[in-house]
Amino acid sequence: MEAPQKRCRKSVVWEHFHLETPNKVRCMYCDRQLAYFNNTSSMMRHLRSTHPAILQCAEDGNIPPVPRPATDTAGPSKQGRQRELDEALVDMVVKDLQPFTIVEDEGFMAFVNKLDPSYVLPSRKALKTMVTERYNISKEKTMEDLKKADFVSLTADMWSSINMDGYLGVTCHYITPEAKLATVVLGVRRFYQTHTAQHLMEAKALLMAEWGITTKVQCMVTDDASNMILSAQLLNLRHVPCFAHNLNLIVKKALDQTPLINEIRQKARKIVGLFRSSCKAGGGHKMEQHLRHVAALV
Repeated sequence: MEAPQKRCRKSVVWEHFHLETPNKVRCMYCDRQLAYFNNTSSMMRHLRSTHPAILQCAEDGNIPPVPRPATDTAGPSKQGRQRELDEALVDMVVKDLQPFTIVEDEGFMAFVNKLDPSYVLPSRKALKTMVTERYNISKEKTMEDLKKADFVSLTADMWSSINMDGYLGVTCHYITPEAKLATVVLGVRRFYQTHTAQHLMEAKALLMAEWGITTKVQCMVTDDASNMILSAQLLNLRHVPCFAHNLNLIVKKALDQTPLINEIRQKARKIVGLFRSSCKAGGGHKMEQHLRHVAALV
């Protein structure tokens, strides 16, 4: 039985699968488990249907195949390198708001393989677990910082997505023992209920309790929406109107009540609307900007 297995494992597909049991193999890219019957047919089919770019690159010799994890004395250093790159991958996903499915993108897998053939990309499920663990670590650290703060203030806002899904965002502001101003997002929650003051109060109270700051909150900053103001009052918190929001309203109202400026704004809107809605007008405008060496504005 050993000889046929050794002959089969010379195939290029073994550079992309782990042999877990005598009858099971696992894909190194998508973590899918396949049955193994001493031939590589099922593995080849999987690579062709699910990871064609990886298979093509390996067969063409454009990129080195991904090796199986080492089991020799170099193992510890390779494991350390694996963890280091896993952390860097999590950093990229978190900072750049990348989807977990990026580890299944053919181009990304080929790119990573070219950079470091020894690195085994985690599966989408494993990456999600890594990001969750990173969040939990960051949350624990932030909660320790909040314990040291004597007082905090909150800002809260409601908005709707392009699909008209409601969201509530709450941010906490405090001063550290080193006298530095710190800001942390306590949460962005999908809001399924009606946006009443009572429902907003309950959602905010849950977030405050989750972070252990219920007795430390001194005030809450929101816009002047009546439900936001009342929700702060129901929490027995001082409500502070958002200065930036009110300033924006003042400027907007002043512009609306100035006939000359308002007339110019309306004409400008129509001109911009024409260039954006008409391919002919927009193309002619861009060509004119190019000929005059003027930076494009719209």
